[in-house]
Amino acid sequence: ETHVKMTGFLPQQILSEYISLANICIQPFETNYTTNRILPSKILEYFACGKCVLSTPLAGTVEILPDESFGIVYSTEDNFVNKLNELLSDEIKLNELGKNGYDYVIKNHDWAILSKKIVEKFKSVMWWYWDYTTHLSFFISDFNSSISMCGIVPDPYSVNLVDFFTKLL
Repeated sequence: ETHVKMTGFLPQQILSEYISLANICIQPFETNYTTNRILPSKILEYFACGKCVLSTPLAGTVEILPDESFGIVYSTEDNFVNKLNELLSDEIKLNELGKNGYDYVIKNHDWAILSKKIVEKFKSVMWWYWDYTTHLSFFISDFNSSISMCGIVPDPYSVNLVDFFTKLL
């Protein structure tokens, strides 16, 4: 009891301060229809703090983080406490697993990397759209510039298209 402190809910901004104090982080989910396909984001937060994670083997988590090389150890509910004690008695393994988790999350879940992946995925699915809007936007911009130089007022629908496509790009 002297090693565990129940804090209740904490603001997201200070969670890393508390996580950094832990030797290991746990994710003891009861496996059922609702929980079985998830990857709790707190596991990634634990990894970002360089912590080893002990978790029940949820199918969604195991699919993405299959083994200890990712910084996670799995245990059934029945053996969870024994596995926790085993890990806590091996500081070298805890540190190694924490480093594995940190390396994984930095390489795969950094916002800069994720946002590039999302944009690339979106472009690959919408390649025709990106190509079309880019070319059309340049065409409309050139057209509006040309008619403006001639003193002709652009058609209001052309201006709206330029605004529309500019927002998309």
